[in-house]
Amino acid sequence: MAYEIVKSNGDPIEIADGAVDNSQLSIGLIGQNFVGFGGELWTGIVHMLENFSNGIEPANPTTGQLWYDSANNLLKIYNGTFDELKLSQLDDVESRVILLEADVSVAVAASIADLEADKITQDAAIAILEADKITQDAAIAILEADKITQDAAIAAQDIDIADLLARIIVLEAFHP
Repeated sequence: MAYEIVKSNGDPIEIADGAVDNSQLSIGLIGQNFVGFGGELWTGIVHMLENFSNGIEPANPTTGQLWYDSANNLLKIYNGTFDELKLSQLDDVESRVILLEADVSVAVAASIADLEADKITQDAAIAILEADKITQDAAIAILEADKITQDAAIAAQDIDIADLLARIIVLEAFHP
């Protein structure tokens, strides 16, 4: 039974049973139950490993495929045609990576600064709540002291009343 593989761009490739398809890519695509499976597989892997090193470009290239043009000592990339992969292109990619790393570093630093600012804000809020609690505790202590003072004043009045009653009793006892 034939099976299908899908390229990175979504294009399907169907591979027949018991055969090797060399018509669609630069490596042989091995069908199910092919007798020379191992040799064909390893040949394809070695070709990819050496970037199809040869003085003649590989047949049936696919977009993004690398080819080392050994006749001209050039690494080329396929995008419709094989074009030289220039070091300046790699430098440009490296520059983009460096800029991306810098952007990521700035974003991470900004995120850390935001988190630290949030932590400071939270700590300040906690300090305010703690100060409010101390203020409430002090207000409660003042109210309790006021209550004690009021209770003492009431007790003093009670004593004064008791003293007056005692005097009245004594006066009544002596002045019937």
